[in-house]
Amino acid sequence: MSQKYLLLGIVTITLFYFVFISSNNYFKWIYMIQLTLPSEPQVYKDILDEIDLDCKKIVEGDRNAIEQAKEWTYDTMPIEELLFSADDR
Repeated sequence: MSQKYLLLGIVTITLFYFVFISSNNYFKWIYMIQLTLPSEPQVYKDILDEIDLDCKKIVEGDRNAIEQAKEWTYDTMPIEELLFSADDR
C-alpha cells in the first residue's frame, strides 16, 4: 500500500516539475534559439558594407590605399548604439 502512494507521489511531483518547466520561458526552445542567434543579422551586414576600405591593396602595400585608409574617418556612435541596444550583445 505504501509503495502505491510513494509511486503516486513520485509521478505527481515529476508531472508538476515538467509542467512548471514547460511554462517557464527560460526552458523554451524558441527562447534558447533567440539567445544564440543574432537578432538583426542584416544590421551587422549593413554596418560592414559601409566601411569602404580596399583591404587587399592595403595588405599588398599600395601607398594610395594606405593613405586613403589613414585619412578615413567614421562616426562610430550609430554603430555603438546599435551594438549596445542589441538583445544578443
